Amino acid sequence: MMFCLLLCIFLGLGALTVKGCHTNLKGESGKFSIDKTHNGYRSNCSWTIGKGVNNIDFIVIKFTPFDLGWRCINFGQSYVEVADVNYEAKVRECGGKRPFQVLIKNRPAVVRYYTCCYAKAFFDVSFYIISQKFSGLSAKTLKPALKQTKPGVITIDWDPLKGSNADAWKPVLKQQKPVPSKNYIVVPLYNFTSKREPFLYIIESRNDTSIAVENLKPATSYTFKFIAFDSTNTRGPLIVSSTATVLTRNGTLRLMGGQLSNQGRVEIYKYGWWKKICTWNHNLNNNAASVVCRSLGLSHPTYVLNYRAFYGTSFPMHFVEDFRCTGTETSLEECSSTDPSSRCPYYLRTAAVACGYPPVFHRNISEMSGAITSPGYPWFMMQTDYRWTFTQNMTRGRVALYFEELDLRRYGGSSRVTIQESSSLSFSKTYTSEYRGKPGMVINLPGQLRFYSPYTSNRDNRDGRGMRVRFLVYNEPEGEVPTLNNWKLSLSSNHYTRITANWTQVVFTGYGIIGFVMSCNSSQDWAKEVSYAVGEGNSTSLNCSELIGYTQYNVHVLVQLRMQGKDIYKIYQSLVASLTTPQSFPRSRPPGLTSTEITLNTAIIQWQQIPRKDAHGVLLGYIVDLYSYYSDRYRGEIKTNNTSIAFTDLSPATEYYVRVKGYTAVGSGPNNYYIFYTSSIFCRF
Repeated sequence: MMFCLLLCIFLGLGALTVKGCHTNLKGESGKFSIDKTHNGYRSNCSWTIGKGVNNIDFIVIKFTPFDLGWRCINFGQSYVEVADVNYEAKVRECGGKRPFQVLIKNRPAVVRYYTCCYAKAFFDVSFYIISQKFSGLSAKTLKPALKQTKPGVITIDWDPLKGSNADAWKPVLKQQKPVPSKNYIVVPLYNFTSKREPFLYIIESRNDTSIAVENLKPATSYTFKFIAFDSTNTRGPLIVSSTATVLTRNGTLRLMGGQLSNQGRVEIYKYGWWKKICTWNHNLNNNAASVVCRSLGLSHPTYVLNYRAFYGTSFPMHFVEDFRCTGTETSLEECSSTDPSSRCPYYLRTAAVACGYPPVFHRNISEMSGAITSPGYPWFMMQTDYRWTFTQNMTRGRVALYFEELDLRRYGGSSRVTIQESSSLSFSKTYTSEYRGKPGMVINLPGQLRFYSPYTSNRDNRDGRGMRVRFLVYNEPEGEVPTLNNWKLSLSSNHYTRITANWTQVVFTGYGIIGFVMSCNSSQDWAKEVSYAVGEGNSTSLNCSELIGYTQYNVHVLVQLRMQGKDIYKIYQSLVASLTTPQSFPRSRPPGLTSTEITLNTAIIQWQQIPRKDAHGVLLGYIVDLYSYYSDRYRGEIKTNNTSIAFTDLSPATEYYVRVKGYTAVGSGPNNYYIFYTSSIFCRF
């Protein structure tokens, strides 16, 4: 690892040449790919675009989403570099799983992919060379309308692609005329008012009809022109807007990278650059975060984030190292700051903040079945407080919920999902930020499902993806649910936490199938919770999850029917089938590990029984190991059926540690540890 890091440093300084692959790309447009041939050890490949082409107006280089991961983010060991052919200006990118473009004016370009260690990067790059003069075109020129939401950021929106007349295009807000063809690419050109600004810049692709440039100077006059060109024919007629002059918003502080305006990495404009705050040595303290939120006119900070939250993806980045505030300042400029240290060239720790709480959104669910996803799913968890209420008016109404995915993991912050019966509050269940699983449940109507995320998780930070939950609403009859004797289930289990039920689809004349509910319950005293799963109308298989190993479950499936053309419902159930899940090994440590008596040469250690639901099988006993803290294992492995053990013939004034784990016929579980001294009764956990 250290060799790899040093190799990268030497390469960055130009002190070492790595054998690579270098290609001069021909033509005025084309495409190439980064694939497995470029991901070997010490790869250094480059592609030159536009060499030998005269009168280049600009080159657009378009990237499909990619992510070079921690090697790029933390250490710069892998990256994509785009530069002009003379290397007077360049940007380096980690990707961030987003689409973006790089525009270079008036000269050829070079794209370089570098990794000093083995990587897994796969993405496509398209390029377009525009070498037409803008004057004298037949295309109608119109004045664009620009949008500003933050200092240094200009956004342009246009209508969806549905027109046919090239003269009818105008890059404006949504109610205006569209781009003529889906093949057209829209790019902004702007003139510089300062010599320090580069002629090469990144164009962020917000969506199919929106782009932005993000690193402009605040309170500065720019002239903008927007060009639309046909990606299938770069020599075809261009659509050129008229020139518009815009004064960028004043302000030297902004939050970037968040989905909402109240969250993001903190950037401050200083010495001609938008700078990030490096927090390698110290976190952005609460006083500084309060100053940031207050100076932006936002609520007090609810989360101060410093570990890869909302980091940028392009570099070299410009940093200030830290701010120290008393909390009474009106802006960060009034706080003391330090210059960045040599440990801040990358993105490992950049200060970010969430100001205030997310807005609350309410939605009433009147459908009988369907699926609900959290905002941002399946890529990330968006900052939100979203509440779905099931409002169906049914006698003895129930709603079955099955989480096809529930992944709330995140670094810092408390994401959670709550399911609650709104009327009686007899049922309430909350899953928090450490949870990942596929639970199912049935609650009484009316009920509410709530998804809460205090800030938008970074999709590159291995945070959770959020939730997707399938639901089915049905009315439970006062008596028993009628059983279809010809509806039989075939059960199987290849994992101790799951049972799969398969069946042949049953036909109900005059009725349509709304959905199915599978339930798995056990009469064994350690398995008190019922597990549920929900399926669509065409389902012939469902899985109960989060079961207990080596436990017998009784399984049946309900079907909810609706009479064709009428709101008349019926419910039936299958025949009950039974299955015992496979045995596994304990998933928890023996709890309560402690000592009851210690002398100079003896010790009695005890612990509590592992609960049957955590043993996932028949617990055969415990495996005990005793170690001298400084000289490895002291005694051989001991197996016992008891929950205590006595050690004799110990050395006086010696530190020992003992570890205990439970085991079944399948294997042993995780260890619990305890440290003690024979020289006294002092114990340390």
